[in-house]
Amino acid sequence: MSEAAISRGAPERLHLSQPALDKMLGEVEAGFDARLFERSHQGMQPNALGPGVVHRARSVLHELERATEEVEALRLGAVAPLRLGAPSVTASVPAAVAALR
Repeated sequence: MSEAAISRGAPERLHLSQPALDKMLGEVEAGFDARLFERSHQGMQPNALGPGVVHRARSVLHELERATEEVEALRLGAVAPLRLGAPSVTASVPAAVAALR
């Protein structure tokens, strides 16, 4: 929405009406209790707070996409990899795995 919201053509590109877009943006800003965009007759521009929120939102959406892909793969029978990240216990892993068998 950030890139699209900058110009007056945003509702068309997002397949939303202008009132729906305004409501959505208003709800997002209310959630942060802060304005993220400055509005004018030419469109909207992110203010000082906007880019940081947009960056974090993109990260969240990316992680949600990854989670969706993982759930779908598991649902279809894929096996999830086991990842260990504790170098201090690396030496004891083979014995622990053997004990589990």
